Amino acid sequence: MECCAEGLNDVGLLANVYRYYILSCNDRSDTHYVSKLRNLLRIYGGLSAEEWHDVADGLARDCARNIIDRIKYQPEITTKGGTQRHSSWRNPAYEKLIVDERLSDAALTYYVTVDYPPLPLLRTIAIEHPESAKSIILDAMPYGTMGTPAFRFTVERGVDNTLTARRATYQQIAKQLRRFAAVFGDEETRVLAHEIVERYPNRTALRKELAFAL
Repeated sequence: MECCAEGLNDVGLLANVYRYYILSCNDRSDTHYVSKLRNLLRIYGGLSAEEWHDVADGLARDCARNIIDRIKYQPEITTKGGTQRHSSWRNPAYEKLIVDERLSDAALTYYVTVDYPPLPLLRTIAIEHPESAKSIILDAMPYGTMGTPAFRFTVERGVDNTLTARRATYQQIAKQLRRFAAVFGDEETRVLAHEIVERYPNRTALRKELAFAL
């Protein structure tokens, strides 16, 4: 169909083919159709930047509905070992559309279909939903990092809410702080890092791992 549309110089037909690829995408090999559709409609279809954004917004809503159908009718596929979601519910072309067009609402709705949103998606969420983006990063911290119900951790009677004293645990905190810095900047990250080390003042190894942010 793509070859036929190109041979006929049929912009409308070719655009529909590209839309189909974007809607049905489940791996990164088809993400380039987002750029191809944009270029096709702007160069040969005569769309302005504003008109393309409206088209992209409508296409994003179609992708969102397609994701709902995938969740309803397609089984969740995991990678080897069964620990992470595969691409049966994920649409990398939709992710690119969201990021390219800065569709913050769509990003927030979409991220629940992935184990953890990649950095470009986090940045897009933060455009209009900064607190949600912060919660996503903080929720990925090891148990006991913050030690306060203000995030996801609660102190329960008889339950040890203390952070595990392991280097790997501290490195995971550092990893999340770097993601936090990439989205929200060094100043907010510094405040967060100080809060963590002050909660565990006697953990020298933790302070060393987080030294880059202090």
